[in-house]
Amino acid sequence: MKIALCGYSGKTGKEIYQVLKENNFQVIGIDKNTTSLNDVIEKVDLVVDFTVKEVALKHIDLCIKHLKPFIVGTTGFNSNELARIKSLCKQNNIKGVICYNFSRPLNYLLKHFSFFKKYFKSMTYLDIHHISKVDKTSGTTYLFLLANDKIKIKSLKTNKSKIVYMITMENNWDKMTFIYQVNSKKVFAEGLCDYIKYHDEKQIINLID
Repeated sequence: MKIALCGYSGKTGKEIYQVLKENNFQVIGIDKNTTSLNDVIEKVDLVVDFTVKEVALKHIDLCIKHLKPFIVGTTGFNSNELARIKSLCKQNNIKGVICYNFSRPLNYLLKHFSFFKKYFKSMTYLDIHHISKVDKTSGTTYLFLLANDKIKIKSLKTNKSKIVYMITMENNWDKMTFIYQVNSKKVFAEGLCDYIKYHDEKQIINLID
């Protein structure tokens, strides 16, 4: 399989590029300083995008125009944009995936979050990211809000490279806390690669399903 990787020179993109190459995929790196997606889209089987929203929207439209499947890890899309992309994919019979976090354990937790939502009266979610992160709140925060719109959200920035997601759930008589620490963005790269290889729809939360 030949893959166009948009945003391959970014922090996450570099890890994805390396993991895809290690798994024997042919990868064409795309960013603003090298090749444009328009130049290679007819030559690839799949487009993967980890850029910024404005660029990703253009790439998605290009994929739909050329009937190419795509996987997007870029965050920040609003409900109208997601609905439009979903509609166009259905009209053109294109497989499209928009997932804000490719970590397999975190996706598993989110997919089973309804159990905890029923059991606990209050929930607090905290994410801790590096100060260089563009998002004011992460895309993963959005996923937790979808899972429970009453959850209390907190977000902190730090100069440490580790990413931390902490979910605290409480009742009058008991309390449970999940702490998930990501030490390397390779976690997201491996989750993405695993999805490409096995196409396991249960593995990730696709926002345009």
